Amino acid sequence: MSRWMQMFRDSASQGGAGAIGTNGINGTGIELKNHPQKDTVEDLSRRVHANAVNANSANSCSIAIPHVWQNGVARLLGMPPPDRVPTTRWRRLQADATRFLDVWGEKAAALGWSSADLFGANRVRPFIRVDAAGLVRLLDDRPVVAMTDHEAVIRCRTGARQAFRPKSANAFRPGERVLLWELSEKDLCLGPEAAR
Repeated sequence: MSRWMQMFRDSASQGGAGAIGTNGINGTGIELKNHPQKDTVEDLSRRVHANAVNANSANSCSIAIPHVWQNGVARLLGMPPPDRVPTTRWRRLQADATRFLDVWGEKAAALGWSSADLFGANRVRPFIRVDAAGLVRLLDDRPVVAMTDHEAVIRCRTGARQAFRPKSANAFRPGERVLLWELSEKDLCLGPEAAR
């Protein structure tokens, strides 16, 4: 038996991320990552803070989640939904950002993903223009199931897999793409599509 299978079995016996469950299961019945169903903003904020503390601990031997991501997501959690963006959609975005950091933050950092690749958005139409959207903005409560240095795979609700590839920073005009936590109400120009 491989050491990974042994680690999975140990984790499953303790009810950890390897446990069989109803969410995050691939076709074999093995849960790839634990994705909590619904969290309150307070739960999400506590987890972001706990990740920051764990990343700063002296015993941490893995690549830490960048502080700009941790602080940015914490800032995002404190932001109210922009005008004409439904609260449920905004809360889903906040939950996606937190879950992504929990599950994939260290791996994304190790693979060299940029802040804009993960948390980017169009400054004026962040919920309409997907060309400038980072990975987290596109998750919409769907889990990432695999990552490489040039691609992330999202599992759709139907079970299909959708690939996301980061865009070159040169593809955008200066100031066109911002990070989600840099969005300001005065910049936003939300059309009727934002209500979806």
